[in-house]
Amino acid sequence: PESPDHLPFEVLDDALLELPEKDRRTLLLRYFENRPFREIAHSLGIGEDAAQKRTSRALDSLANILLS
Repeated sequence: PESPDHLPFEVLDDALLELPEKDRRTLLLRYFENRPFREIAHSLGIGEDAAQKRTSRALDSLANILLS
């Protein structure tokens, strides 16, 4: 099966595994569990602004992995 943007799931899964655990966890909470930043922040023990920044940086890192 393929993901909604036509990227094979195994490619996405492999790329996620290349991320540090904290980045992977952030992306899983946000995009796979559809959690709001407030819940992500609480789950990770950080502020809401930090959760937003961590998500943004993790997405950038994931994009770099997928494009390399």
